[in-house]
Amino acid sequence: LLASEDLRPIHDAAMQICDDVIVSDIPLLFAPGEVGLAALMIANEYVGNGGDESHSSVDMMGYVRSRFHGAVNASAVDAVTHRVSKLGQMIRELKEGKYGCGNYDVNMDTLKGLNKKLKKCRAWGPADKKEGKKKKKKRKAEDA
Repeated sequence: LLASEDLRPIHDAAMQICDDVIVSDIPLLFAPGEVGLAALMIANEYVGNGGDESHSSVDMMGYVRSRFHGAVNASAVDAVTHRVSKLGQMIRELKEGKYGCGNYDVNMDTLKGLNKKLKKCRAWGPADKKEGKKKKKKRKAEDA
């Protein structure tokens, strides 16, 4: 049986992983519950591979399968475990700078080029500052 303090190292490692995930594209692709479960799985591996035998390893996928055994069909559980496994691989690749993670190996040239393109986009503001002032003057004239 595990106590809450036995899970503290896994929790702390999962929180560090989530800090990296937040500044990447992953939250746009997966549900928060899937991200949290994958972070726990990877943190469990990191803590278990640390060589410290005082920390217990938890079978996260076994927990998911036993938790939803009989409640939903097996294909739905298999689909979720497959998505979480795929997500786990993506999270492992964050340290290589993949998936837009800003905490590791940011290519500044690519980032500057993207920033220039975004500045040219109309959604980030009017292309001509005078155009915005003209609209304000028209609104004031209509209100008066």
